[in-house]
Amino acid sequence: MTASSATRAFVLSLVSIPVTSLFNFFSTNISPWTILIVSLLVLISVAIIAFFLVKKKPPKDPLFYIYAVFAFTSVVDLIIGLEQDGLIDGFMTHYLKEGEPYLSTGHGHMICYWDGSAHYLMYLLMVAAIAWE
Repeated sequence: MTASSATRAFVLSLVSIPVTSLFNFFSTNISPWTILIVSLLVLISVAIIAFFLVKKKPPKDPLFYIYAVFAFTSVVDLIIGLEQDGLIDGFMTHYLKEGEPYLSTGHGHMICYWDGSAHYLMYLLMVAAIAWE
């Protein structure tokens, strides 16, 4: 039995958990331009991996791949929100200090949780709707 395209996109979004941990580990000693390039390469590779995961039965709508990448970033935002509340540690510490410190405000907390929960659910529902078509 094989997994559906939507299930594969969901599992691909969960890959962001080890990616953020590795990114936090390596980002302490590299320049901001290198971080930018690596971040772009990660997002592009997520889209390419999504393409290869559904190669047998590709979706008709190209938005499938965009929503798969956005689901990946939504899990990253959920990780940021959980780290801000102290529930997890060591995933996005450097990013919160150097990259976007405004996410440590109350408004930033809500942005992370909204994107990590509501938008994540919406992206997964759109991916599932495209896959079921």
